[in-house]
Amino acid sequence: MLPNPQWQEGYRSFSRLLGHPLGWIYLEEENGGRLIRLDRRGNCSFYAGSQSNRLSCDNFLAKYRQQLLESEEASQKLPILCKCQFGKYMGIFGLKHLGKIKGFLMLCALRGPESQMRSYFEPFDYFLASHMELAYKTFELNNFYETVHPRALALSTMHSVHRVISSSLRLSELLPRIGRLSAQVLKAQGCAIMLVDHDRNYLLPSFSFGTSSRYKHTNRVRIGRGLEGRIADTGEFHLDRHSIAVPFIEDQIVGVITLWDKIDDQPFTKIDLEILKSLSEQAVVAIKNAQLFEETEQLTIGSIKTINELLELNFGGDSIRHLPVFGEIVIEVGKELALSGSEITHLHRAIMLLRTGQLAFPEAIWRKKGKLTKKEYEMIKRIPMEGANILRSIASLKPVIPIILHQRERYNGTGYPQGLRGDEIPIGARIVSVVDSFFAMISKRTYREQMSIPEALVEIEANKGTQFDPHVVDCFMKVIKRKEIQDKLKTSF
Repeated sequence: MLPNPQWQEGYRSFSRLLGHPLGWIYLEEENGGRLIRLDRRGNCSFYAGSQSNRLSCDNFLAKYRQQLLESEEASQKLPILCKCQFGKYMGIFGLKHLGKIKGFLMLCALRGPESQMRSYFEPFDYFLASHMELAYKTFELNNFYETVHPRALALSTMHSVHRVISSSLRLSELLPRIGRLSAQVLKAQGCAIMLVDHDRNYLLPSFSFGTSSRYKHTNRVRIGRGLEGRIADTGEFHLDRHSIAVPFIEDQIVGVITLWDKIDDQPFTKIDLEILKSLSEQAVVAIKNAQLFEETEQLTIGSIKTINELLELNFGGDSIRHLPVFGEIVIEVGKELALSGSEITHLHRAIMLLRTGQLAFPEAIWRKKGKLTKKEYEMIKRIPMEGANILRSIASLKPVIPIILHQRERYNGTGYPQGLRGDEIPIGARIVSVVDSFFAMISKRTYREQMSIPEALVEIEANKGTQFDPHVVDCFMKVIKRKEIQDKLKTSF
């Protein structure tokens, strides 16, 4: 109530009307009463006279306040005008909320005719009551903000973390999001996340931010030592004024998140700890998923490398030599088509596995100089299907198989192996079909003449809407005309 500018202005106005008394507020609290002086002690010449006088006044106010509290009849008569033991007029007003006395406002050394002073009591009492009501409503709103609002923010953050969990992010993307979301909700200036290493001996610094050097971990921490090390060892929580830390726990401790120093210089609270605990329970699922994703990806990359080594060992040739620029064009066309991150990843893996089906056929077919027989051509047409069959044994490559299997389909439905038409053909396969046909036309072949790049582009455009998806062709044309792509093509061919 006291910091409110409207209260201060109104109190000064009534103080002038009442002769500038010395005002006191006596608040009832759990541990007794608290006396707050509102005005300069010089407003009462007796009070300002000596230390002894001030002590006498304080004791009198405390005793009188106690009598009012003990006498329900006296408190019902408030406000009252009386004289203190030193002969000075004083007015006493009740500070009430929901009909209960919460304290008193005492105005000592009132000046002026008694009737005039009494005439101001009713409007001042009304003014005081309205500001008491306003003060309690403000308190309730602040209490709501400090308790319910953080929990609402936490629920919102839980939703954000859930979206992070379902998006299959890498740890390098996931941990900064978790750290910054946590700091945003708890208004922290610094954050660090450390994860337990494979052998469970150390915490490894994985993410940190903040201006102070103490917010940033650069060295590993042995489990059991230091704040984070002890948390990782015991699974306990930490809370003090300037820092808060909780473990990421699933079946076992995965890591520790620590936050430091609130932006508004307020202390961390138990509510903050509960919010961070709830957030960590969600985050640990995301972290475990990301770790599993990266382990699976390493196995997948290992499998792709093995297949590529076999292809290069057995076949080599232009298809391997041109693979980098081929792959770049395919990926850039995918970006032009606004494919998602996961679709681009699958497309990138498919590029390296397009010829996998060649491993299922005799090497002599690929070494043959002359024209293929009908039987040999039928075998060649089985490459996509055989490639898909080989890759089915690697579970993590399942999303790549449709691109491998349908790379020879035609937009008008006359392709193979299943004669798919239009949007029935996976988008990745439609992209590969255009780029692969382009590279086939500008590459040297024993059974036909090599085309120039402009001639090949004319041929691609001519087959737009029949062999190729028109939208893919349009995006391919944008990519192929870029100077950096043209330079790489001229170097490769």
